[in-house]
Amino acid sequence: MPNIDNLPDDKELHQMIIMKIWNDLAGDIYQAYLKQGRGVVAMFMMDTLPEMLKDVMPEGEGVISGSVMSAYIPLDMLNTLEDLVGLEGVLKMDEQAHCYDPATSIVFAFFNKRVNSDGTRGVSSCGYEITPPADMSPLELYKKKGRVSVRRIYPKKANDHPLINLN
Repeated sequence: MPNIDNLPDDKELHQMIIMKIWNDLAGDIYQAYLKQGRGVVAMFMMDTLPEMLKDVMPEGEGVISGSVMSAYIPLDMLNTLEDLVGLEGVLKMDEQAHCYDPATSIVFAFFNKRVNSDGTRGVSSCGYEITPPADMSPLELYKKKGRVSVRRIYPKKANDHPLINLN
């Protein structure tokens, strides 16, 4: 059974997490883009947040042991992740963050803590660009925010959910 030390790098788990938070998160991420520019939603699936990342967490954000912590990291702060994923990992995120359309998509990066069989510790990471149907886009949910409830239960139809482009 997976625990916080070795959560799987599993597309289905990541997809489930994104689906659960999409309606509440997408409009906020578009708002963060308007204020801070292009960026990546970092999902830290760890028991503690690495010291170098504490500056990117929202003001007053508490870290709860064994939880998934998230933060919007703008392009100009991606270098804070270098100690965690290396230069190559940062360059991949930077490239993806330059290419996506913020009105229609969100770039997610998942970071999982690893404890290897020999006891050494490390971090694994993977990323996705998520592009939902037009009515569930970050821009559309941003426009609806505060006016009407945007909560919608998925899947409405078998292929109708916000994760049609899970790369």
